[in-house]
Amino acid sequence: MEYVLEANALCKQYKHFKALDNLNMRVPKGAIYGFVGKNGAGKTTLIRVITGLQNPTSGEYAIYGIGNTDKSIAQSRCRMGAVVETPAVYLDMTANDNMKTQYRIMGIPSFDGIDKLLSLVGLSDTGNKKAKNFSLGMKQRLGIAVALAGNPDFLVLDEPMNGLDPQGIVEIRELILKLNREMGITVLISSHILDELSRIATYYGFIDSGHIIKEISAEELERSCTKKTVVTVTDIHAFVRALDRLGLSYRVTGDETVEIYDSISVSALSEAAKSESCAILSLHEQEESLESFYLNLIGGERHA
Repeated sequence: MEYVLEANALCKQYKHFKALDNLNMRVPKGAIYGFVGKNGAGKTTLIRVITGLQNPTSGEYAIYGIGNTDKSIAQSRCRMGAVVETPAVYLDMTANDNMKTQYRIMGIPSFDGIDKLLSLVGLSDTGNKKAKNFSLGMKQRLGIAVALAGNPDFLVLDEPMNGLDPQGIVEIRELILKLNREMGITVLISSHILDELSRIATYYGFIDSGHIIKEISAEELERSCTKKTVVTVTDIHAFVRALDRLGLSYRVTGDETVEIYDSISVSALSEAAKSESCAILSLHEQEESLESFYLNLIGGERHA
């Protein structure tokens, strides 16, 4: 698998506080990477480090295979666009003038791509309206347009849905999906709005107290969060024979426990187990959300 971003044992310390603590991270090329963590977990610090706004205390990271101590890291960063904390827009300028200013800063000789970018983010009809009169969602979309100047193929968004109304959240969500699916842009998006992340992310990294506690694909997470029936039995081997005879999808999770992923008839399951000289001791259904998955992760991490 090819990675856009790799971090190894990355640390960032402020006096006695470790904002990043031996963080290891892999962002697959082409992914929408949902960067999940509560406020203060280290999400923004990581983003500030990889965008070059701050230097790590120790450890290393690489963007498109170029290490952070390599002289060509600046060239590699040119493939990255970012909105860090708040959109980098000039409030007394129009959307068009904001884009022209960014093009000049980046040394892009022609303004030809500006109209296309503003159309992409839904701001082509704002005319002479200044950014200070934009809604928060419009400012976020303008910030993304500014980040897309120079045609990056890796976009980093720090809490882009924070404070938006439902309509603004939908607009940002649809824009991120369009950038990823139609333009092939890899997106790293930090957020604590887990319900929204679950609608777009293809990969997840869960951060707590400055380090990644788990990375998982959306498919793996869906399997982990799916509705299941947890069964405790007297004889696991006999019970597996019964499950195989019933043609059910299952996973053995312990010496006495099995998770069943299909719809089941409790009476039929009990009869099948009985025929194999096995008794069911307990049976209950579970359905885990992204939020509960994360809370269980950080709970387990703290008590490990």
